[in-house]
Amino acid sequence: MNTAKHIHNHTFPSRLTAVCLAVLSCTAAAPAFADTDVTKTVQLNEVVVKGKKKARRKDTEVTGLGKVVKNSDGLDKEQVLGIRDLTRYDPSIAVVEQGRGASSGYSMRGVDKNRVSLTVDGLPQIQSYTVDNTSATSGAINEIEYENITAIEINKGANSAEQGSGSLGGSLAFRTKEADDIIKEGQNWGLDTKTAYSGKNKLFTQSIAAAGRLNGFEGLAIYTHRQGHETQAHKDAGNQPQTISRLDGYVYEGDDARYDWFALEGECVDIANCDKLRPLSHTSPAEKYLTTETIPAAQYTGNKRALPNPMDYGSRSWLVRGGYRFTPRHYLGGIFENTRQRYDIRDMAFEQYWNPKTRIASGKSQGVYRFGENIDNGQTIQRGLTDQWSYIGLGYSRLRYFDEHHRKTRNGLEYRYDNPDKNTFVDQAKISLDRQNITLDTLRSDVNCSVYPAVDKNCRPGTDKPWSFYESERSIYGEKHNALNLEAEKKLSFAHTSHKLHLNAGFDRFQSKLDHKDFYALNSQQDVVYVNDQADGSKSNPYIYRLENPRVEKFNLCRYNNFVGVSSCHSRIINGHSYHIGLRDHMSLGKYVDWGVGARYDYHKMTTDDSWTASGTFRNGSWNSGFVFKPNSNLSFLHRISSGFRVPSFQELFGYRVSGFEKGINDKAHYVGKFKPEKALNNEFGVHVKGGFGHLEASYFRNRYKGLIGLTHTSTPTLPV
Repeated sequence: MNTAKHIHNHTFPSRLTAVCLAVLSCTAAAPAFADTDVTKTVQLNEVVVKGKKKARRKDTEVTGLGKVVKNSDGLDKEQVLGIRDLTRYDPSIAVVEQGRGASSGYSMRGVDKNRVSLTVDGLPQIQSYTVDNTSATSGAINEIEYENITAIEINKGANSAEQGSGSLGGSLAFRTKEADDIIKEGQNWGLDTKTAYSGKNKLFTQSIAAAGRLNGFEGLAIYTHRQGHETQAHKDAGNQPQTISRLDGYVYEGDDARYDWFALEGECVDIANCDKLRPLSHTSPAEKYLTTETIPAAQYTGNKRALPNPMDYGSRSWLVRGGYRFTPRHYLGGIFENTRQRYDIRDMAFEQYWNPKTRIASGKSQGVYRFGENIDNGQTIQRGLTDQWSYIGLGYSRLRYFDEHHRKTRNGLEYRYDNPDKNTFVDQAKISLDRQNITLDTLRSDVNCSVYPAVDKNCRPGTDKPWSFYESERSIYGEKHNALNLEAEKKLSFAHTSHKLHLNAGFDRFQSKLDHKDFYALNSQQDVVYVNDQADGSKSNPYIYRLENPRVEKFNLCRYNNFVGVSSCHSRIINGHSYHIGLRDHMSLGKYVDWGVGARYDYHKMTTDDSWTASGTFRNGSWNSGFVFKPNSNLSFLHRISSGFRVPSFQELFGYRVSGFEKGINDKAHYVGKFKPEKALNNEFGVHVKGGFGHLEASYFRNRYKGLIGLTHTSTPTLPV
C-alpha cells in the first residue's frame, strides 16, 4: 500500500551475529586448539535499525517505466516553488498555460488538461472548465501547495488501473505530509522553516511547519504564504517602443468652423460678447484626424505586446493533520486544509485607446461638452447591452481586468492499521473519509472612467464623469467531493514465489456547479437637449444646448426565463456518484522474473435536472501488466502495457449553447451529447543497465487513443423549431 512514511523496525538475531564472530575468532586462534576444547561465545545486544519509507518508482508498478517519483527532499533540491518548476527537468511533460497566470493542468504523450489525471491523497482535483463566448471563465485548475506535499508520483502513459478516470496520457498523484515528515529521527518534535525568493517572477515564499508527538498523540501544522508577480521577460523585450494611431476628438478651425459653434444654455447672456462659444467636437477614422503616439513597451496595449500582462499573485495555505495511535497497530486521525490563491491581472492585449475600427457615430452626446473640458467628452462610443444601449466617453482609458481567486477546503478522517509482524489476514490497511470543496472565482471588469492615459482599476462611473462606464461579469465554478476510500495490502510467499497484493476500493458522491452572476453595467449618462431651433451654428447665431438629468444607469445583463447562451445566469448543476474496486499483484517468480498485474472496475453516474444537459451511466474496466526479466544483476528487460479511460467532463456534458436560443422554442436545434468514455492503450518497452558508472535506462512507447470527444459546429439555412 502506498501509505505515508512509516517507521520500520528490523531485528537482527544475536545468535547469528555471534556465530559469525565465533568463526572469525576460531580462525585467528587456530594454534591454541591443541591445548583446549573450550570455545568462548559472545552474546551481543539486539540491534534495531529504523528508517522512513519513501515513495519509489516501483511501488505501484514493477517496471517503473514512465514513472517519475519526487519526494519532499527532491522538491527542495530542485527548488520547486510552483507548478512550472515541478517538471522542468523531466522530458515529455509540460504545463498547459491558461494565459492569466494560472495553469490548465499538464500535457503528456499528446493529450492534456482533463486527459491527465491529478489527485491528492486519492481525491480528484477540479476539472478544467470553460464557457463559450465569454472571457469570464478561465479553464484553470487549482494549483496544489507544494509545501504540503511529501511525495509526487508522475506516471506517463495510460494508467486508469491505478488512478481511474482521466488517466489517458498519464497522471500525477500527490501525497500530503504527516508529522513524521517534520520530526527528525529520535526526536518527539520538529520545526521546519523555509524562506525563498525567485527572481523570475519576484516570488517570495515563507513557510513554517511544526510537528510533535506525545503519549500516542501526534500533530502537524504547516502555514505557507506566497507573494509574487508575472514571469519577467528578457530586458531587451522592453526596449522596443510601439507607435499607435488612436481615435481622438477634433474641432474644426477657421472657416471650417463657421457653422459649428455652440454654447450651453445660460453660458452666454450676450452672444456678441460671449467668450464661451466653442466648436462642436467630431471624430473621424481618416488618418489626418487620428492622434499618433509612441508608447514604451511596458505601457503598450494591443496585439503586438511583447511583455506579459502585469499580475499580482498571492497564496495562503493551512494544513493541519493529527491523530492518536491507540496501539502500535492502530491509528485514528484527521486532516484539515485551506488553500487560497489569487491571480489579479490587467489584460494589456486589450487596447487602452479606441482605434479607428471601433468608431461609432457620436449620437447621444452630439459633440457637446462643457466649457473647459476635454473635447473628447463630446464624443461617445455606442455599445449594445442586450436590448439597451450604453454610451462610453471617447476620452476615457479602456481598461480590462481579470481577478481569479481559487479556494480549496478539505476535511477528512482516516484510520490506519499496520501490522509489522504480518501474522494477520492483512498487513496494512487504510480507510479515509474526505469532504473536499474547490471553487474558482473569476471576475472580468471593463473600466472606462479614468481620463486617458490614466489608469485606475477602482474608479466607477459617477455624475461628475459623464459617459463613464463599468461592466462586471463573474463566473464561479466549483466541484464538491464526498469520498470514502479503502486500501489494504498483504504480502504472501508460496511455491518459491512471493506476492504483494493490494486492494483499492472507493465511493464518491460529487457535484459540479457553475454560477454566472454579477453580470451588469454602469453608465453615467445625461440628456443633451437642443433648445434653439432657429440657430445656424455661426458665431452670431450659435447652437444652444441644455445638459439635464445626469444619472448613472444600471443595466442588468443577466437573462433568466428560458434563454440560454452567454447572457443566461441560470446555475449549471450536475450531480453524480461513482465507485470503484481494484486489485493488483506484484509477483517475484524466482531470481530472474518479476511480474505485476492489476485490474480495476469503475462505475460513474451523472444526473441533471436540465433537459439540455447530457447525463449518463458509464461502466469501465481497466488493467495493466508489467514484466521484468533479469538475466543478471546488471541488466533488466522491461515491458509494460496498460489501459486508460476518461468519462465525459462536466463541461462536455453541459454542451454548447447558442446565444439567442430559448428552451421550448429551439429544443430540436439544440444538440444533447450522447457520449461514450474515451479510451487509451499504452504499450512500452525498456532496458535498464546498471554498474559502476551508474544507471542507464532506455524505453520506447506507443500510445493509442480512441473515441476522443470534440466540438464541431454545423449550420443549416433554417433552424428547426
